[in-house]
This record gives sequence, structure tokens and C-alpha cells, in this order.
Amino acid sequence: MMIRPICAALCLAAISAQAADVVSMPRTAAYSDIERIALNVRSECSLPEYQAKAIQQAFAAADIEVAAIDGVQVPAKGAYLVPLIDDAYSGGNAFIGHRKMVRLKAVLYIDGQKAANFSGMRDSMGGAFGGFKGSCEVLERCADTLSKDLLKWYRAQRAAMSLPSSPAPLEAPAP
Repeated sequence: MMIRPICAALCLAAISAQAADVVSMPRTAAYSDIERIALNVRSECSLPEYQAKAIQQAFAAADIEVAAIDGVQVPAKGAYLVPLIDDAYSGGNAFIGHRKMVRLKAVLYIDGQKAANFSGMRDSMGGAFGGFKGSCEVLERCADTLSKDLLKWYRAQRAAMSLPSSPAPLEAPAP
């Protein structure tokens, strides 16, 4: 019968469509200790929101879906990433030169269990045409680069743990 192979192919296609890589994370990358963060950074920049958005964009560019969720309750199933801004510094300015730094930590949970830790730091003096950039914009450059660093780390963790990107596909029934 021709129906059985067609059904098997359709089932496999449906499962493959659901095979997208998904990681959940909080809507913002909170400060791990707000007292460590320079007052000018806290008052002038929206770094927690920007860092979370940068992570989502970096992961999306790598075909990894990020589900932003409210709260910090670690889900019992799936991958859950908790990024925390551990430190941020903003010194200097466009006239004397920027000196900016962001340190990011993250914890990866798999099925509710702590699986791995990330720690990264990026600094910038503003780059080319730094004199035309504001302090928050230079800090955002650091956040963007840290998001790419986090993505590389996440991929390495998945490979090391042999995490499937999705549930294993069902085998097609024998004809």
C-alpha cells in the first residue's frame, strides 16, 4: 500500500519540523549584585534588557529559538539559561576616550538540573569612531560580543553533553 510510506514520511517531516533547538531564559539579564554595578551604568543604560535582547538575537541567528519567560523558576524540562550581569564599568567619554567593561555570568540548566557555568568579560574603548558613540552604546558593543561568546559556549556545552536538539525522531514503521 502506498498510504503507509506516505504516512511515515509525513510523520518524520512533522517531527523534524518540531526539532528546532529551544532554550528558555528570563526576559532580562539581571544584575547579580546591583551594588557592584556603577551608578552611572544603572541610571543611564538599560543593560539588563539590552543584554537579554542581544542574547536572543545571537541565538536566533544560529537557529536557536529563545523563549523569554517571566520569573526565575527553573523549568523541570528542557534547557534553561540564566544570564546575569556580574559587573559593568563605564569610565571616560567621547572626548578623552571610552573605558567600558561588562562581565557576564550564566548558568545552564538541563531538565531542572544545573549543568554548566559561563563566565565572560568584554571591554571596549569604543572602536573606530568611538568619539561619536555614547557610553551606553559602547557598553552595548560589549553586550553584543558577550552574547556571541555565550552562544559559542552554549554550543560547546551541548556538544560535550551530547544534548539532542530535540527529542529523538521516531523510526518509520516497517513496510
